[in-house]
Amino acid sequence: MELAISFTLLGGVLIAAGLILLGLVRLVGGAPPGEPATVAQLLTQEVHATSLGAIVDGITSGRPTSLIRLGIFVLILTPVARVLLTWLLFLYEHDWTFAVITTIVLIVLVLGLLGITA
Repeated sequence: MELAISFTLLGGVLIAAGLILLGLVRLVGGAPPGEPATVAQLLTQEVHATSLGAIVDGITSGRPTSLIRLGIFVLILTPVARVLLTWLLFLYEHDWTFAVITTIVLIVLVLGLLGITA
């Protein structure tokens, strides 16, 4: 169980790092019009909330900042994937006490990601 969880966390972090690095390399290599031309401009630009659909549209348009945003999104989802995997493993092992506790944690995480607060 610990091995599967550690591979999930490692995989999520490596995928996120790769996407962010690819976005930064494309940004330094020359940004399309309307995109920041340097990393310094990227860090000082106004940040707008984006949806997953907007990120995908930006990637298909070749915008490097969308790759960076996707990497950050994957990094944010990595702990959620870990909790989901733990929940599935507890269900598989019929450990109902920890399955219920993990269900509550998963619900709290998903509500937090959706911006729903108590």
